[in-house]
Amino acid sequence: MLSNCFELSFIRTLAPTCSIVIFLAQGVPIAGAQDASLDFDGVSGYGICNDAAPIQGSTWESWIRVGELDPSATTSGWVVGWWGWWTATPYRVTGAGELFGPGGYGSPDSDVVLANLAPDSWHHLAATFGGECSPGVNVYLDGQLAWSYGEGEYCPSSWYTVLAAYNYLGWHGFYKGQIDEVRISNTVRYTGAFTPSQRHVVDADTWALWHFDEGSGAQAVDEVAGHVFELNGGFSWSLGIGSDCNGNGIPDDQDISTGASADCDGNGVPDECDVAADPSLDANDNGVLDSCECLVSSYCKSEPNSSGNASLLTHGGSVSVMHNDLSLQANGCPPQEKGVFFYGGAPASLPFGSGTLCVTAGDAAYFRFAPVVTDNEGSALQVLDLSAPTQLSGTITPNSTWYFQFWYTDTCPGRPSGFNFSDALEIQFCQ
Repeated sequence: MLSNCFELSFIRTLAPTCSIVIFLAQGVPIAGAQDASLDFDGVSGYGICNDAAPIQGSTWESWIRVGELDPSATTSGWVVGWWGWWTATPYRVTGAGELFGPGGYGSPDSDVVLANLAPDSWHHLAATFGGECSPGVNVYLDGQLAWSYGEGEYCPSSWYTVLAAYNYLGWHGFYKGQIDEVRISNTVRYTGAFTPSQRHVVDADTWALWHFDEGSGAQAVDEVAGHVFELNGGFSWSLGIGSDCNGNGIPDDQDISTGASADCDGNGVPDECDVAADPSLDANDNGVLDSCECLVSSYCKSEPNSSGNASLLTHGGSVSVMHNDLSLQANGCPPQEKGVFFYGGAPASLPFGSGTLCVTAGDAAYFRFAPVVTDNEGSALQVLDLSAPTQLSGTITPNSTWYFQFWYTDTCPGRPSGFNFSDALEIQFCQ
C-alpha cells in the first residue's frame, strides 16, 4: 500500500516552483488599421479645394466604391473635377452604378456607359490628359483602357478642385459612395494597361495626393503641399481601399462576413493577409493561423495497472481558450484510487513508479489540480477553467502548447511502487 509519505513526496514534486513564464502577445499587422476613406451621401456631400490643379499634361486618379444602387438614377455623380472657366470631370458615376468618361462644360462628353460597377467593390479610375490643348484624353478602369478621345483641341483650365460634386450656379452632380487615394500628377502616367496600386505614393510628378486617412473632421489634407479639401454636406468617414488586403476588390469585412475569407482570430483581417504579412504566424504552412489551430495528440506509452488495463487520457469539449469548455478524463485506472491531473511546459519520458512520467516543467513548472478519486469503472474526470489557473505562470493562452497527464495510486497487492501514470496529451490551444 502506498505510504502517505510517498504520496506527498510526489505531489510536492508537482507543486509549482518559483519560475515564472511571461507570455508576450505577438503584434499582428492589421491591414488598413489606419486607412480611411470618405463616404458621400449622393445628396449634399462634397469637397472643395481652393487651389487650381493641373489638367493639361496630367493624370487624375482615385479609388471608388459605389454605394447601394438606385436603378432609376440617371444623374451622374462627379468623383473629382475642376471648377473654372470650364467646370468638368474626368469621370463620373450615376447612382445606378453606370460609369461614364469626362463630362461637364467645355469637356469632350462621353455619353457611352463604360461599365456597370457593382456595389461594395473597389475600382481604380484614372484619366490622362495630353499636353497643352492636346486632344489625347484616356480613361482607365482598373488599369485597362476604357475610353479614349482624340478629336479637336481640348484646353481646360481650373480655378478650384472639387470632390464628389460640381458647382455651376449651385452645387450639383453629387456622387454617392466612397472615394479614396485621390492623386493628381503633372505628367501622363499611363499609356497602356497597368496594375493599380492600392496606396498611391508621392514622387517628383505628384501635384497632390489625398489619402483621406484623417478619419474624422471636415478637412482632408494632401501629402505634398498641404492642399486642403473643405468637406461639406452629407459625408462620413469609412474604411479605405487599404482594408481590401487581398486585393480582390471586396472590402475585408465583407469577405469575412460572407465566409469568403476566414478570420479565425477575430482581428478583422482575413487570415491569408495575416500570414502574408508575417509568414511565421503559419509555421506549418497549411494556410491556418497557428494561433487558431486546436491540436491534440496522444504520446508516451502507458503501462498496465492492477486492473489489467493501461490508463489512457482523453479530452472532451474543445481546446479553444475562448470557449473554455475543456475537460480531461483518465480511463482504465483501478477503481476507487486517488489521483491527480497535472500539466507542464514540456514532454518527457522518464520511468517512474510502475509507469512513465511523460511531462516535465520545461520553462514553466508543474501545475496540478485538486486530487480526485477514480470511480467504480476506474475513470477520473477533471473539468478545466482556463480563466482561473492555479498559478499565474500556468496561464493557458491561445497558441500555447501544454502537456497533460494523470497520476494515480495503485494499492493492489503485488504493485510495489504503489502508483502509475496514464499516457499523456500534447495540446496546442487556439483562440
